[in-house]
Amino acid sequence: FNLEASQIRMLQTMFDSFPSGPVQDKIRRYLVQYTSRILSECQHAQETWRRHSMDSELTGILHELNQLSVRKQVAGTANVGYQTHDQVEHSPSDPILGQSYTAIQVLMEERSKRMTAMQSTFPILHYTIVSALAGCILMAFLIETDQELLVFFNSVQLRLLWAALVGAFTALAIVIYDLRDPFDGSYNVARSVQQLRTLRKTLALSFSDSDGNGL
Repeated sequence: FNLEASQIRMLQTMFDSFPSGPVQDKIRRYLVQYTSRILSECQHAQETWRRHSMDSELTGILHELNQLSVRKQVAGTANVGYQTHDQVEHSPSDPILGQSYTAIQVLMEERSKRMTAMQSTFPILHYTIVSALAGCILMAFLIETDQELLVFFNSVQLRLLWAALVGAFTALAIVIYDLRDPFDGSYNVARSVQQLRTLRKTLALSFSDSDGNGL
């Protein structure tokens, strides 16, 4: 999430450098919607990742950048008299356009990695095997201590050892259950997600300011 948030901030800076117009507003709107999509995918990850496809608002931003690139190419190859005011006014510089393409590519790769990681959960067989191993250890302990003559431990020590084994396996089960969802429980990435909420507010505020200036 840190890399995705960093790339979104970089895109925000680059899109602010675009000439004012409907294209800039549309790209900013796509960026706000994409940030909201990330936050939506982070809620109830076990259920939501199945409903989200790999297509996102990044495809819309890429489409707008492609149109800008085509317009710049047409304006560059045509005669000077053929260049319209709209082509000259609403075309960003080549370095900014190239950096925007790079940032979009990085965001797409990071989104793909995140979605793959969310789908790569442990199978039920994994938990079954761990539970079976714990049960076998407890069963072996009960069988070995089921005798009248105790050589190594007395009854109190055996009870303490049994309590330690049961407590250790219970704690292990709680930790495994807690790790099933990266966005819930004690071990979570909620702090990394929180920065996206702040970033979305900043993007929405800059977008509303641009609409107010346009009026």
